[in-house]
Amino acid sequence: MKKNILKFVLVGMILFIGVLALNLVAADAATGDDIQNQLKAAAEQGAGYNVPQDPRLTAALIIRSLLSFLGLVMVGLFLYAGFLWMTAGGNSDSVDKAKGLIKNAVIGMIIIISAYSLTYLLTYFALGGKRNILDGQVQTFEPFE
Repeated sequence: MKKNILKFVLVGMILFIGVLALNLVAADAATGDDIQNQLKAAAEQGAGYNVPQDPRLTAALIIRSLLSFLGLVMVGLFLYAGFLWMTAGGNSDSVDKAKGLIKNAVIGMIIIISAYSLTYLLTYFALGGKRNILDGQVQTFEPFE
């Protein structure tokens, strides 16, 4: 019985790997031209490393990256608190500790989201209503029309 299950799992893994390999080959053939076009465009225009960038935009990108990292830390705290709660086994001290961690993580998330929103708003006003932090380009953006 165990040998049959092992064979079934082994055949399933081989089929999965085969299908994955076929998908990778198909995706490589389909996107090969796109990659070549992008490489040619980058070679013609350059990487843009010597183009000056607004220091306000650089500061906003750094702050945004730090806030995103703190968001990941908060997700880790939620997972850890949930793990503590699930493995408490009826121990009220562990449950109280997990509840406290969740409460503190929620407060931290509110602070992070507020800081993120404030950074977004201040960057918008600092750049005179022109901003696009995602790709580092300053573009006209009028959300209040």
